[in-house]
Amino acid sequence: MDSESSWARDRARFVEDAHSAWEEHREPLPDHGYRLGPLAMQFATLTYALLDANTVGEVFDQIVETAPRVLPGADVVSLSVREADGVLRDRKSVV
Repeated sequence: MDSESSWARDRARFVEDAHSAWEEHREPLPDHGYRLGPLAMQFATLTYALLDANTVGEVFDQIVETAPRVLPGADVVSLSVREADGVLRDRKSVV
């Protein structure tokens, strides 16, 4: 099965389980009833990377570097931070 089909199947399972959980007034299943698919693996990888980050800057780097893989249709990924002076500043961006 190609990568796009795997992602589509993974997204569909995630949404289906979330919807069923809402209708049944229960928590979604931890793995949505399936082995981890590519979407869940990307989030798991990001989680491990974030836990290993030593600085906020490293966290920003990991988020922005991972986002294009999790959001394949994204043209630009950026992370903005509101500084103490109230101004939003772009901290990290990739095209």
